[in-house]
Amino acid sequence: MNTTEEENQRLRSNLNLVRRQRDAYIAERDEAHAAVDRVRMLHSKRPVSPGCTTCNEPWPCSTIRALDQEAFL
Repeated sequence: MNTTEEENQRLRSNLNLVRRQRDAYIAERDEAHAAVDRVRMLHSKRPVSPGCTTCNEPWPCSTIRALDQEAFL
């Protein structure tokens, strides 16, 4: 193999590695979004009273405020 072929092989190998890492990061991001969605489903506003369905705190509860990056009061 000449130098150009070796360099091309090294670049292809690096590209494949970067693609695998990208795919792993995307899967991790998607799972994090799904986890946040599950937490939001648990902590929702009660339809008849001004509190959280899960923790009974006034709405928005501390969990939702944390997800929305609001300051805790």
